[in-house]
Amino acid sequence: MDSNEKPANPVEPLINTPGRSMGIARLFALGLVLAIVAMLIYVWGKERLGEPAILAVLGGLAGIGVFFMFSLVLGFIQLSSVRRADDFSKRLVDGMDSGVVVNDSEGRIVYANRAYADMIGASNESEAMGIETLFSRRAEAAEVVYRMTNAVRTGHPIAEEFRLPSGLKRDDTGARWFRLRARPMNLDGYSKPLTVWQVSDVTSDRRRQETAFQELQNAIHYLDHAPAGFFSAEKNGGIVYLNATLADWLGIDLARFEPDRVNVRDIVLGDGMALLDAARSEAGSGKTVVIDLDMAKSDGTSLPVRLYHRMPANSDGAPGATRTLVINRMLGDGGDAALRDAEVRFTRFFNNTPFAVASLDGEGRIRRPNAAFQKLFANQIAGKNGVSNLTFSDLVPAADIEGLREAWTAALEGQGTIKPVDLPIAGEKGRFGRYFFNTAMMSDMDGGGDGDNERVILQVMETTEQRALEEQFAQGQKMQAVGQLAGGVAHDFNNVLTAIIGFSDLLLANHRPSDPSFQDIMNIKQ
Repeated sequence: MDSNEKPANPVEPLINTPGRSMGIARLFALGLVLAIVAMLIYVWGKERLGEPAILAVLGGLAGIGVFFMFSLVLGFIQLSSVRRADDFSKRLVDGMDSGVVVNDSEGRIVYANRAYADMIGASNESEAMGIETLFSRRAEAAEVVYRMTNAVRTGHPIAEEFRLPSGLKRDDTGARWFRLRARPMNLDGYSKPLTVWQVSDVTSDRRRQETAFQELQNAIHYLDHAPAGFFSAEKNGGIVYLNATLADWLGIDLARFEPDRVNVRDIVLGDGMALLDAARSEAGSGKTVVIDLDMAKSDGTSLPVRLYHRMPANSDGAPGATRTLVINRMLGDGGDAALRDAEVRFTRFFNNTPFAVASLDGEGRIRRPNAAFQKLFANQIAGKNGVSNLTFSDLVPAADIEGLREAWTAALEGQGTIKPVDLPIAGEKGRFGRYFFNTAMMSDMDGGGDGDNERVILQVMETTEQRALEEQFAQGQKMQAVGQLAGGVAHDFNNVLTAIIGFSDLLLANHRPSDPSFQDIMNIKQ
């Protein structure tokens, strides 16, 4: 039900000028012509007809003028285009596709347009009936009309829709939908407001809506039972939708699933979230990121999957909800089982190793990082708007780049033994890493195959805690050395003091207290 709290007021059109009226101009022209004619009659007929005849003619003209003045006052004659405007409005309402009927407070019909007559199957005035009479016989509409009638009586417009098992005419077949509007209208000559009803057959609109809804339901059904999983998550990671296939794989009960109650972090194992977080830098670019990781089932076991992940941008440019297609890596035909198992084992090893591993191309750009690499260098990746824009020189401070560049050059040249480089991590105060460079497969260096873009393998082991322990150990060794030195000095000094005290006792034994040297020897002993 749609209604507002505005009381019923006389409704005037915003624009009501269907045509220009020349009535006033014609009236002045007529007056001017009559004045000229009267003057001519008076001048011409004064000598020929005589004064009585002239007075009779002028009296007749005056009577005509008085008649028109009274007609103007009583409203029989109008000098404006209001009547023409009323005709325009009437024709406009008469030609509407919707049925319009106006009744008074007693339910008597004041006006009904042709569309209303056609809608109810009335061929003449005697067959026409008001809205309340028409729908009171239909149980599906009687309550609606009663509610609308009460609302109009309180001075409020209202609109509702309802369904009838059959139409309003005898030859109508099938269910029909109707939209009914009602509003009060004040009109001169009526002590109580009239009720303006507008009824429209919206069956075709409803059918289109039902068809669109059914198509949407079919699309959801197709997506739910697709052979691949699918989920969508908001920026905060809350899952707002997942299809039945993915829910079945993970053991999630869709009947109890509520949007935003399950987070992506709850279903991703290990450092897989680092791969998804790194993909945020591609938000809004329309790029689909392929990610291999393990998902957590409800029973605690893991499910190796491949994600086709995309994060479109909203209208304001902010990252929107993700669209992620999930492929179960454990499914497939028998012929591909060995290859699939090998890929799954490698993916698990690659992404679950605690070492940061990435491949580099011939220009030093990061090509294929694992989850640990993207987690370790998350700030650097975010600063470059994506891992695809990251190079090995961005991993360490600019002042320490030479050592890293020498190791990368050696690996690029195919050298077998390359010493690791211990350097700080760029932008991470107090964090350090050990960088290992190795040459990729020699078959990848001949310029053929997909491996042509992966020339160097980089492994990074964070040594921040190790360096802290080494510093603590070195500090402990220093303290131990100082302690040993202090202990040795104290021991040697104690030996000297023991000898001095011993000899002092011998001297005291050979001297009497009255001896002048006795007191000096006592001071030495003390």
